[in-house]
Amino acid sequence: MKEVDKFIKNKKELLDYHKNNFKKYETVSAIIPSYNRCPYPVELYYMNPLIWMIYSLANQKYSSLKEVVIVNDGSTDYTDDNIKFMGNKFKNSHFSIIYIKNESNKNPCVSRNIGAVNASAQLIFFLDDDCILSDLALAGLLATRESLKKENRIGAIHIPVFLRTEGYSDIKPLNKIGKLNLLNGTAFTNFRSFPHEYLLSEKVEYLLDTPYIKPVNVDFFQEVFLIERSLFNESGGFIEDCGFEYIQHEGLFLTTKLNKKKLSHYQIVDPNIYTIHFRYGNVFTFPQTTDSCYQLKIDNKYISLKTMIEESSVSRVNTGNRTNLENIMIDSISGRYALFLYYNKDSARLWADHTYQALVNDNDPHDMLKVPKNTFSKEQLESIWEKSIEKGKEVYEKKIINENWFC
Repeated sequence: MKEVDKFIKNKKELLDYHKNNFKKYETVSAIIPSYNRCPYPVELYYMNPLIWMIYSLANQKYSSLKEVVIVNDGSTDYTDDNIKFMGNKFKNSHFSIIYIKNESNKNPCVSRNIGAVNASAQLIFFLDDDCILSDLALAGLLATRESLKKENRIGAIHIPVFLRTEGYSDIKPLNKIGKLNLLNGTAFTNFRSFPHEYLLSEKVEYLLDTPYIKPVNVDFFQEVFLIERSLFNESGGFIEDCGFEYIQHEGLFLTTKLNKKKLSHYQIVDPNIYTIHFRYGNVFTFPQTTDSCYQLKIDNKYISLKTMIEESSVSRVNTGNRTNLENIMIDSISGRYALFLYYNKDSARLWADHTYQALVNDNDPHDMLKVPKNTFSKEQLESIWEKSIEKGKEVYEKKIINENWFC
């Protein structure tokens, strides 16, 4: 977005900063759960999204990456061969590749917990297997943490995840970015939105002694984030059987588990720090980057962003956590409904009312749901809402959340 471009820093300025500061950064274990994200054999390794993610990490400048922990969640494609090939390629690198294979397909939460148990760095960085990072994303993330920890008890730092594009999708006020109100039944994600207030301010606040914009406080976070390994393990990690088939709500429920520690969670909003999510195998009509100059270096090859998007747009069924839009909407609504039920039945009722109005009547003054226009009839939307509420009740009955977490 042109309005945000003024905050993009000269790359040399960022490189000079990190060159003088990176030695004090804490070590990082990147954790990547993966399911069937290597459809091509080793001869075409550079066309596999999991390989894109590995090279995106390998190409990070001035980071303190110690290891990449890959948890193969029962893949049936060429993942085994490709990761063994990567292990040989990077055996003399500054980071190691730790490879773990589940005997059968579990789910992303189980795999992420397995990755955390096998990690050894001070910090763990959870990533998806069909993403790539901006060139200085990890260094920027670590610099942000280094500055924040001087004054705050830090929980998680969430990084923007852009869908097949390099920049922010829209602009939202701060009170609608990563906010969860357990009393009035409202929940706002908008983690791909730039804060409106930052555009109005004559002088945006930067982190002390860094070239990066100060991140915003959020009430919860999603699946791509950095957190202290000991803190994550003390919390017991992700809830492994959330009751949701597609959207696991890892970050939402983990935030609830961490509530008692009175931590500060953050959302990065500096446009120099981001990840691009390809949603590999998913055909959709959201705006996508088609004219980017971005290229990912893989050995002696360069793969353009356009090529990666085109490859990701080929419909594939048995890969990742692939599903249709209806199931995504059901899990999105029902996850927050279940959480509100644990906390307060009135809040749950308010959330149900908000989502009904937004989904069925296209009346969303709270700006909480993104519903593609003209995709479903009103009758279909009513059915989706009813299924969502029933699913939320089912999850609530599983008692996966300890009500003491809200204290």
